[in-house]
Amino acid sequence: MIGQRQTMKQQQKLTPQQVMVQRLLHMPVHELLDAIKNELEKNPLLEAEEMPMESLPSYGDMDRRELDDDDFDTRTYMASGGDREEREWQMASEPTFAETLHEQLEMKNLSEKEALIGHELIDSLDDSGYLSRDLGIVANDLALYKGLDVEPREVEKVLEAVQSLDPAGVGARSLQECLSLQLHRITHPDAKERLAMDIVDRWFSAFSQHKYDLIAEKTGADRDDLRAAMEVIQRLNPKPGESSDSMGGRAAAVVPDMTVYVQEGNVGFEINDKYLPKLRVDDSYMGMLEALGGSDDPKGEAARTEKFIKSNAEEATSFIEALDMRHRTMMAVMKEIVRRQKKYFLSGEAGDLVPMLQKEVAEATGLDESTVSRMVNSKYVRTPYGMIPLKELFSNAVTTDEGEEVSSRAVKAALQEAVEQEDKQNPLSDDELSALLKAKGYSTARRTVAKYREALGIPVARLRKGLTVVLVLIGVGMMMPNAVAQNKSGEKADKNAAAAEKPQVPSVLWYGNNMSDAKVRLKEMPLDSLPDEINLRLLRKGEQFAFPVKGVKSSPYGWRWERPHRGVDIALKTGEPIHSVFDGVVRIAKPMGGYGNLVVVRHYNGLETVYGHLSKINVKPRQEVKAGDVIGLGGSTGHSTGPHLHFEVRFQYETFDPEWILDFATCSLRTQRLHLDKSYFGIKKPRGRKGESLAYKADKSYIKEPERRGAKEMYYVMRSGDSLVEIAHRYSTTVDKIRELNEGLAKKPKAGTKIRVR
Repeated sequence: MIGQRQTMKQQQKLTPQQVMVQRLLHMPVHELLDAIKNELEKNPLLEAEEMPMESLPSYGDMDRRELDDDDFDTRTYMASGGDREEREWQMASEPTFAETLHEQLEMKNLSEKEALIGHELIDSLDDSGYLSRDLGIVANDLALYKGLDVEPREVEKVLEAVQSLDPAGVGARSLQECLSLQLHRITHPDAKERLAMDIVDRWFSAFSQHKYDLIAEKTGADRDDLRAAMEVIQRLNPKPGESSDSMGGRAAAVVPDMTVYVQEGNVGFEINDKYLPKLRVDDSYMGMLEALGGSDDPKGEAARTEKFIKSNAEEATSFIEALDMRHRTMMAVMKEIVRRQKKYFLSGEAGDLVPMLQKEVAEATGLDESTVSRMVNSKYVRTPYGMIPLKELFSNAVTTDEGEEVSSRAVKAALQEAVEQEDKQNPLSDDELSALLKAKGYSTARRTVAKYREALGIPVARLRKGLTVVLVLIGVGMMMPNAVAQNKSGEKADKNAAAAEKPQVPSVLWYGNNMSDAKVRLKEMPLDSLPDEINLRLLRKGEQFAFPVKGVKSSPYGWRWERPHRGVDIALKTGEPIHSVFDGVVRIAKPMGGYGNLVVVRHYNGLETVYGHLSKINVKPRQEVKAGDVIGLGGSTGHSTGPHLHFEVRFQYETFDPEWILDFATCSLRTQRLHLDKSYFGIKKPRGRKGESLAYKADKSYIKEPERRGAKEMYYVMRSGDSLVEIAHRYSTTVDKIRELNEGLAKKPKAGTKIRVR
């Protein structure tokens, strides 16, 4: 029988002000700047106060003739045409990865409610394109912040629509689901592709543990069929979010939200908001409101104007107050974190991290746990030891034999150290690792050891033996049959020879004793010989780091003028000292082709750094150097049109973008640990583009005029949503000065308009 019924239930509701604070708190600093910019564009009563800006150093001449490769012959280069036609370089503004997904979702036949759920799911994806949040939490957030009452099963239904978007694999909740989504996109699978689907869908656990004999037994596949299926799986993309061409590069540069510094044994911090404009309500509109003085006609023009001013004034005030609340919340949370983790910030050792939960910080600050979570999960903090996600400072407690509570990260660090130091021919089992940790005071069961080992990416003992080379640099196992086949018989001799030589040859595991100075890129190790995944610890205990030279990056890594540019160029003055980035041994110190005067240093972390166009070389081959040692002086030798340093970073002679490890904005090291896979190496010509293109990384909104020597002009191409206030802020100038340089410039220049900023 159909009837009416009344029910009562409690439901938490947030005020619009609280919702705004939560939204701003979740934003990293670069997203916050965009939000402020959009608010300034939208609300005429909101204005940015004039504030003194730190002046940016001027850009040096961009090297427009940097060579493709290390050993490019001068005659070949000159034959290609040394004098090029001057042209205006422009890069189209590309949508972000999330924006492309939102656009695709709009094309789906979804109800209004389903569309809201879908957009929330897209906003919840991580940088790799995975959905790491529980569907129940997504449903709760929709109810809490958008007033949308949904069940987790409804969210799961919409997730299927998100997972149908491109690139295939996006929206997956695990690696297995990611690979499965990609395989099931194949419209007419052949035998090997069907076998690959079966392996991923039914036997993924065996596959991840390399139990190929078991897979063959269960599937009835022979060795050739199994190998063909494995090749299909290996071609899949484990991180669909990071490979999207629409992301404007492999990864955006991480901007720290907080900076922790150590001074005379004290630990301090600051919130990174000095580049954010200070906002206020425009007083001139308030004067206009007083002049109106109320209107007798509620539908007249004066009444509408009065309503417009009041509404925007309230929104502007609310936005300013929300920004202030965001700042005060971040200060309170960070103050408590620094208080609890002072010992870690003083030493940088993972063993000094104390157990700390978000719930505990919430209780200490009087904030809600969800508020702390929103701040922590999206922020990065710069420390004296590199950039780290703020959430890495949180961990559970593990009790030692003495009853003392230590951080689980300290136990993981001890576990990793134990694997690094084990006998590679007789690796330790989980039981043996558990006993070893217990001897160090950590009472950890075998199951706990297995869980921590898997979290660190360390294979089981049998996979760390035989044809598996263990990266003693980092304690993470990698399958390298090619390298092992070459070194199986001579590995011990290589190590003995390295130990006997003075100075010690770095990274014998990767390079043997080959310290030839014949070429920068020795051909014995092609790209195919690289491990599928590489984890490098950049600094050993007691080692230091130095920036090669403090200057502006004048040309990035990537595809440039129809050829690869395998490093970054840093503007400098002739004669400026060039420093070794890490400890190591000089492999090359001589003039070499387009590089001019060249120094190559091999480091103990497995990397090689390359320093080109030097005016003077201060070191010799086989000379041991420390981080910060002056290896030469900057100049303009070789194929260079102006003084600058051409700087490369290589692993097994293959280049990758130096910006993965160096922060050019602050002249610091981004991280002490680096994770790479094969896709990071080499440079491919951008697909679907004709002619020449700037590099795939770096700020694509910035266009430097291809100018002749001596010119100091700088230009910018407007994008949708840009404002002159933000552009002036970015280039340390004022709106008035920009207008002086661009006669007749519109009040709000359209997207695509090229303006001079200096």
